[in-house]
Order: sequence, then C-alpha cells, then structure tokens
Amino acid sequence: MSGEEGGVETLRIYDEPGMVGSLALAALIDLLRPFAIQSQWRIAAVVDGDREYFEATGSAAEDLEALAQSGELVSIDALLKLAKKTRQVIWGHFDVGLDPTWLTLRAIDSTFVEVTTADRRVLGLLKSQFEDVRTYPAPWRSPWN
Repeated sequence: MSGEEGGVETLRIYDEPGMVGSLALAALIDLLRPFAIQSQWRIAAVVDGDREYFEATGSAAEDLEALAQSGELVSIDALLKLAKKTRQVIWGHFDVGLDPTWLTLRAIDSTFVEVTTADRRVLGLLKSQFEDVRTYPAPWRSPWN
C-alpha cells in the first residue's frame, strides 16, 4: 500500500458547481482500489469535539451506519460494493484500519471529501482526476467548537 512516501498532505475535493453532494464514495474507492487491493477499511463517524456524525443515503446507508457503529473492518471490495449502493455520504470517516496513517477519507457535510495521505502516487492521481482539488495545511476541524 505504501508508495513514494513524503510528508502528509490533506486534499479537499469539491463537487462541480451546482452539483452539491454528487462526489461519490464509489468513484474514490474505485480509483484507489489498485493501490489498496488487499486493504481492510474501517468506517466511522466524523468526530467534531464531543459530537459524532455519520450520515449516508441510498440502499446501503444502513449497512454503512452499522459498520460505523461496530468498527468491523471490511475489504476494499466489500466497501466498493456498499459504496455503489450509496447515493451520497454526507458525513463519514473511512480509513485503512490496519494503517490509518496511509490513507483517510472524510466526507464533510456534503461539501467536500477530504483525503489525508503521504502517498505521492495517490495525491497525484486525485489531483489529476478531479477538477476542484485544494490543499489544506491540516485535516478538517469544526468551526463551531
């Protein structure tokens, strides 16, 4: 899974104008799959101070929520299968459970998906595949806390 390590970088991937919430988890997971073919993923709520948020829509939303509550690890293929049945992840945290420092995805309030990784191959791929990708100095923190 590791490749061309550098400093940890956080990217925020925004939807196209007028397409709020359209950035699909399935598209990201499918894009990352070649780098993480044998990975096990953990699904969790986004932690905001003392609050936790997990929200998704679509036919797999309840399954994703159950996994977020249980902490059970799932293969990237199982995650991709669920993601393809998910219309939108409004709030959610997804990481490689055995090595969460390698890659973390966070869906933040239907506004953007944040990716934190040190893997230069992944960063380059994401920057080349999505139009509105912005680099941030640190992962998201709530402005309300």
